[in-house]
Amino acid sequence: GGNLHDVDENLVPASVRADIEKENEQFDKLKAEWEEERKWLNMTVYHNGPAKPLKVHEDRTVGELTQMAYDVFSEPMGAEGVPIERVRLRWFDALKNACLAPLDNGSSGSNPTTMDTQLKNLPEEMLRRPVKFEVKEEGGEFEDYLANGLPLSVMVYDANKQAFGDPLPLSVNPDATVGQLREAVAMRAKLELERTSIVFYPGSEAFGGVVPLEDLTATLKSLKIGDVSSTLHVEDKLASEPSKLSEYFEGLSNMITINFNDPRTAADALASATGCTGGALPPAPPSVDAGVAAMVKGMQEDELALNGRKSEVQVDQRKPLGELKDLIAAQLEMAPSEFKLRRGAGGQEYKDLDMAVMLHGLEEGHTIHIKLGKPMEVGEWQFNCKFCPELDGEVVPLGPFVLNEAMSIPDVKAALHAQFGESHGVPPPERMRLRTAQTTGVMTKVKLGAVMTDDSILAEVFGTKIADGKMIAIQITSGPEVFTSEHMLLRARHWSPVSKVLSEVEEVGVLRTGAIADLRAALLASVNDKKLASPLEGAEEPLSAAEPEDVYVVKPFAYLLKDLTNLPTLKWDPQPKGEAKLANWGRLKDGDLIVYKDNREPEDITPEMADRMAAEKLQTTIVHEEAGFQIFSPQQQKEREEARKAEDEALRKEQEEKVKLLHAAAMERAKEDAAS
Repeated sequence: GGNLHDVDENLVPASVRADIEKENEQFDKLKAEWEEERKWLNMTVYHNGPAKPLKVHEDRTVGELTQMAYDVFSEPMGAEGVPIERVRLRWFDALKNACLAPLDNGSSGSNPTTMDTQLKNLPEEMLRRPVKFEVKEEGGEFEDYLANGLPLSVMVYDANKQAFGDPLPLSVNPDATVGQLREAVAMRAKLELERTSIVFYPGSEAFGGVVPLEDLTATLKSLKIGDVSSTLHVEDKLASEPSKLSEYFEGLSNMITINFNDPRTAADALASATGCTGGALPPAPPSVDAGVAAMVKGMQEDELALNGRKSEVQVDQRKPLGELKDLIAAQLEMAPSEFKLRRGAGGQEYKDLDMAVMLHGLEEGHTIHIKLGKPMEVGEWQFNCKFCPELDGEVVPLGPFVLNEAMSIPDVKAALHAQFGESHGVPPPERMRLRTAQTTGVMTKVKLGAVMTDDSILAEVFGTKIADGKMIAIQITSGPEVFTSEHMLLRARHWSPVSKVLSEVEEVGVLRTGAIADLRAALLASVNDKKLASPLEGAEEPLSAAEPEDVYVVKPFAYLLKDLTNLPTLKWDPQPKGEAKLANWGRLKDGDLIVYKDNREPEDITPEMADRMAAEKLQTTIVHEEAGFQIFSPQQQKEREEARKAEDEALRKEQEEKVKLLHAAAMERAKEDAAS
């Protein structure tokens, strides 16, 4: 028997058809809602004061976005006396406080835009950026934007008010000198050139502290302007006059206040919420996986910790993070080794205690999250582990597990087996294959990625993308396996001609530089596992264990496998020689699908199949191999041509004879089947 692919619609009950139509309608409705939701853009708009969110449809124009953003800031715009005619929106780099290209570039540049340009026609990579208002003076003009320039933000200091004015966007040539920059700043800030004094202050002593730009021949690149910070501070003074701006910066204190939570409050809150002591959850029901229960517990602790008692501590932002942790530990009356520092309840853990507080992004008034538990060290990462007992099947969440990036993959396998082998049935290291993986949105499903090769370390596998929360999938191999960077992973399906069963997909690892013989050897164990239990027709004993030469392989087109009647007519014969390289035969690469079988099982060839195979064989072009390059005389060419014709004719007759015999055998079998 085979699979049933078509069913007469009249055989399907009307109720079933109605349910299907209803489900299709619901799906179409949800799909339409989803597609419509994707067209809405969540943007962030900056002006004076805090940034504000703005949700806008992609069909809106730049002009409409400008009006909507202006309306959001109508109160401060009104207070400043700024009409909408004096503003325009520019893409904004919030980290560097630098205005980038205007959304309306006057139809210039490589991506010309106007106020009538729809948002969906703007560069996709820019739509992820925030925008900021640029305000021009009454009767003035907007800054001339330099497309390939270095975006800067100019802050002019008012010594009388001891405050800075609104940031002025400025684009300059990245190769400019300080002298050229000074001229551009003076023009933008409307200052006399001789009274334009510029200070570059990247924010801390770690980046050079306060740097007066006095050497007019120095280049911006040599001063790293734009790398660490894009903000320039400007003062209206002569070079001979004392700098009020420098005094201002020197007066800034490096002491910052950091808020933190008391994790013991979280434990008390959790105990109160669950009726348990010590923050422990009630025992999970047997149907709930322990890894899932652990993750749920962690989520509850994180949530409750946010509502716990808050404290604060002052620290010099230039000091190592370890000093901040010591100060917090003293207030909590705990040892630093008993808790972790995290940027937020769901944020990543701060591990480098030797790095300055400011280099961790901590600033005045920030809150750091304290979580009970053994802290990780530099180079350690918390991975989300999943166990995949079956290929493409449901996975078992194992929960978080800490590994060091310097660990070799064999060591990682050993650690995972030691942690989850007894509790979850994770296989021993020699039967374990590790894969990178991604979530699919369904807890029991993952999208498998590349194999983590045994000759690599975790840092090499994930590269610069290594981070807490990365997923590792654990698979069971059919036998002991050592998978290196020289191997490739193929998808394989077993075909049984007698039982007419095409197995589910399995995976097999082979050397990229290996030969067909290596592939057959890798498939041999699976062939014997799937060997027929009963004897073949006319035989008394079942098949003995297969030998490598009994394993036949083909690389089919995927669509042919949808109909099992195509399997017998695949190009099983002739088989490639054992020494043939895999790279040459089928140009195999990672992820390719092959089909294999025990060739001792006879194929059931119908007359129709025989005719199809005969037609394909007659269309096959015979390619002759030549020993080398040689120039033949006209007589030799004539003799070779005659010899080739004779050889082709002999081969053609032989092929026709084989086809006749094959056809006759198939017809004879059909008659016998009909008679019986």
